[in-house]
Amino acid sequence: MAPNTRQWPYWFAVLGNVALLVDATVRMLRAAVGHSMRADDAGILQWTLAAAIAIAFAYGEGHHALARRFVPMVVDRAIGLDAPKPWRRWSLIVAPLTAAGLCFAPRDRLIRSWLLIAGITAMVIALGGVPPAIRAGVDLGVGLALAWGAVALARQARAAAAPRVASQHRRYVEDPIVVDLQIGQLTPVPPMA
Repeated sequence: MAPNTRQWPYWFAVLGNVALLVDATVRMLRAAVGHSMRADDAGILQWTLAAAIAIAFAYGEGHHALARRFVPMVVDRAIGLDAPKPWRRWSLIVAPLTAAGLCFAPRDRLIRSWLLIAGITAMVIALGGVPPAIRAGVDLGVGLALAWGAVALARQARAAAAPRVASQHRRYVEDPIVVDLQIGQLTPVPPMA
């Protein structure tokens, strides 16, 4: 039986992640404009390097990291939200975070997701002393990558909602070991059929 992608948990998870990506896109593009306005003394070399960085980030993060890895995982985990689980009500309240692998996920997924967030935060802090032109290039590239990811997520979620495709989107759904909120012990969740 194909998973029901027409239920609200699926769309809440997907659209919540799309909204987060769009919000981050707008913030990064505004930051890129702000940094480019402060780059009065930047020469042609800095602007060329900034353009190369922007293109590399847009393609590397947008296509490889978001469209090919993150988006399929979010769609598959959002589809998995319709399966009965002991922690269902909590996973539905935070459905966008659940689909993104930030909670109610297997231990290795949680570690990877939170280490990625820590790495991004460290990168933002490290870029504080970079010349404004280079920072504008990084912000532009990240903004374009996030926009690429938002579009890819919206398109794949719409495609996954089609009945003929919905049953194919189960490859990234993992069998999580979660904390049973009523008992307080680690309990394995039965595999999704």
